[in-house]
Amino acid sequence: MMFHSMPVLCMFVLTVLPHLTYSQGDRMIYSTASESKCIEFANRPPTRDCRWVAGLNRNVDFLARRGRIVAYKIRWFSGSWSHWYVPGINDIDAKINTVTRSCAIPYNANSLRRRWSNFYDHVHTYIICL
Repeated sequence: MMFHSMPVLCMFVLTVLPHLTYSQGDRMIYSTASESKCIEFANRPPTRDCRWVAGLNRNVDFLARRGRIVAYKIRWFSGSWSHWYVPGINDIDAKINTVTRSCAIPYNANSLRRRWSNFYDHVHTYIICL
């Protein structure tokens, strides 16, 4: 009966033990290879991409930029910069979509949208994690 559990034990040793962490004083020893790599893209030109205006959709960044935008700023037409916005936290736009539009991600009239809708026609800066 002991021999039947041997493959399970071997699988545990080969898959779980290499990923365990241990501490050394107040430091953890672990691999950061699986962490996201984040990059700031500053002063990006207007995209003219209608997907950014597509309501409250949280996947637009992944579809348009192949990553997750974790924070962004908008340069207003006056030349001043907005504060940092964080998707899903403080970025619902004060304006709404006034018309229904067919786009790769369609949206309806009178729908809410995120501040990143301004990427369409404003210079912007964002931090994206890949």
